Amino acid sequence: MESQLATVEKHEMFLDEKAFEFAMRVANVFAKSTMVPDQFKNNIGNCMIALNYASRVRADPFMIMQNMYVVQGRPGIEGKLIIALINQSGRFEPLEFDEGPDFCVAHAKDIKSGKVLNGTKITMDMVKTEGWLSKKGSKWQTMPGQMFRYRSAAFFARTYCPEVLLGMQTKEELDDVYIETKREPNGSYAAKSTGQKVVDLKSIIDDATPLPVIEVEKEPVKEVEQENDSPAKDIEECPDDGKKKTMAECEKCDQKKGCPAHS
Repeated sequence: MESQLATVEKHEMFLDEKAFEFAMRVANVFAKSTMVPDQFKNNIGNCMIALNYASRVRADPFMIMQNMYVVQGRPGIEGKLIIALINQSGRFEPLEFDEGPDFCVAHAKDIKSGKVLNGTKITMDMVKTEGWLSKKGSKWQTMPGQMFRYRSAAFFARTYCPEVLLGMQTKEELDDVYIETKREPNGSYAAKSTGQKVVDLKSIIDDATPLPVIEVEKEPVKEVEQENDSPAKDIEECPDDGKKKTMAECEKCDQKKGCPAHS
């Protein structure tokens, strides 16, 4: 464990001040170059990440940058780079493939043990079930043999040498996850939608069994008797001025004490 930690610290530029400063100078050189992909031009941060990955897998930084892509903010490397990294790791004899029209298995002999290691078998049934084949613009439709090799190599690396990938996916895998990826001006790839099945809510609602209607008995509304605020009818002529007046007007009259209407 201590030797593993020492190895990480030795090659981890983000944990060593001097190594970080040196990497910054190297990244600045790459960022100003016209020979790196757009996602690294004038972007020291992306160059630093590529340099760190190259240092961890002990590969040429320029080769890494030429085969690294960014899809939805996630870096991915090409399948051919994975095959090269497996072959140069020093742990295996060159990677080989057992393949047919509808399957492929990557395998290699472990140099130390002499044992032949077989990766996961990639079949056309798997490709169809995962939705890789039906995706618009999928390379599985035009070059299935090459895609079989790239995918089986990625599965082999995840099983027997995950340090080659360091948790990253291949560009081909990212393309299978995201639909209609397009290259942005900064070199990254933006995805319009994911490869997950879209749920048609309208069809679900239309096919749903309607819930039974429960009738609730309504209690009769009690009518509240309100006082009649309508004006009072006219009474007889006022004995004071001979005019007809309402009861309200009579109430205000100064002569109501002697008025027959109030007797």
